[in-house]
Amino acid sequence: INGSIPPSDWTVTLDGWVASTQSNQLSSKGQIVANLDPLYTGIYVPQAQAALIREHPMLLCEYASHDVYADASILGASLQKGLSTLGNLSMTYTVPCDAQFTFGVVVGGQTFNVDHSNLIVPLDDGRCASSIEAWTDSSQTQYVLGSRFLCTLYLYATHIELENIG
Repeated sequence: INGSIPPSDWTVTLDGWVASTQSNQLSSKGQIVANLDPLYTGIYVPQAQAALIREHPMLLCEYASHDVYADASILGASLQKGLSTLGNLSMTYTVPCDAQFTFGVVVGGQTFNVDHSNLIVPLDDGRCASSIEAWTDSSQTQYVLGSRFLCTLYLYATHIELENIG
């Protein structure tokens, strides 16, 4: 890899995504093309959208293709560049091991939530990390839904054409 993620044959158009903490909700509405790739461990999103797990709530952000409505944060979250599953390509947050938050993607008006056990990753030193990672390059707009997302869903794929997934 020369500093970027290679294209994937498996893509899906999302209607957005939703996340929530114990008392707050965050949503992104608008069409987003995401790569589904079980060879990647985490859930990789643009930096501005990974900010949902920062200590401070995000304000409304407007993007060319979609809007993000935010009033969510995970108290105690801390950005950690050295814990990423992709080396210097992404960064993750440590979160309290007992943090309660949800994350799901919306496809065809239906929300597919990631199982909570796949959102928090126990680390060897007793801390925990979020499986939602941010790209280190702030201009990166790609979404990759890796194995921590895919293992919570039953995926039925058709191969009528290479770019179709159903």
